[in-house]
Amino acid sequence: MSTFINQPFVEFQMNGDMLYLRSRISPIFSRHNEREGTIFILQDVTQFKELDKMKSDFMATVSHEFRTPVTSMTMGVDILRQQLLGPLTKQQEDMLDSFKQDCGRLTKLVRDLLQLSKLESGSIRRSEELIDMRTLIISAANQVKLQFKEKGIEIAVTIPNSLPSITGDTQQISWVVLNLLNNAHQHTPSGGKVELSVSVAGDELLLSVKDSGNGIPKEYLGKIFDKFVQVKHPNDPTPGSVGLGLSIAKDIVEMYGGKIWVESEVKKGSTFTVQLPVQQGVTA
Repeated sequence: MSTFINQPFVEFQMNGDMLYLRSRISPIFSRHNEREGTIFILQDVTQFKELDKMKSDFMATVSHEFRTPVTSMTMGVDILRQQLLGPLTKQQEDMLDSFKQDCGRLTKLVRDLLQLSKLESGSIRRSEELIDMRTLIISAANQVKLQFKEKGIEIAVTIPNSLPSITGDTQQISWVVLNLLNNAHQHTPSGGKVELSVSVAGDELLLSVKDSGNGIPKEYLGKIFDKFVQVKHPNDPTPGSVGLGLSIAKDIVEMYGGKIWVESEVKKGSTFTVQLPVQQGVTA
């Protein structure tokens, strides 16, 4: 019986052109389980790699083109909503609140597409800087405090006075924390509560974000971290996201040797937990 082993892409130049090959290797055994040879297969995947790069470049370009007008729209809505240009009727205030929510969804989509294009193009690489996790988490909570208040959601943060540092990229890890908080904000109704807690277990740092939303149906739990998965609730009119944030968060966490998982029950909310290795003896 033979088993194929897929090897990483092999790249080399031929006549000045870069070629990408995928290799597959498998031993051949006789009926007596004696090795008789090896199958070695090379598949030219240059065209697929080029198409993949075109897709990533397209996403990056579109995201950058969207960023400026979306920012301008958001600023314009804020100016109008604060009645800096004159008083508003109740109906006008409600319409602007709806516009602001739509701008928020567009902003998140642009941010997610930019992050995805960087991951797929390989421009995001593992960093070895020491991260002060306590400062990072407090900063992330402060960044979302206003939007939670505007929606009427309580946010509670439980964090030790000192935490061991982790190795990583501050911007990338901060993106993961903010994504989990924004995800909780999206799925928690007005009057609900979101809890952000951090603890240390042995050589691991555990960060959990618990919401009081609708929860995740069982059929979605096994694929919630896949790209473009949107959880549908029959009684929830809230527009869903594109389904990129959790997939990107998983890629970043695993890049640094960590894990991410979810525990959820319908009508009882969800808890997303990130586990990251800590640097022993280095405390922020």
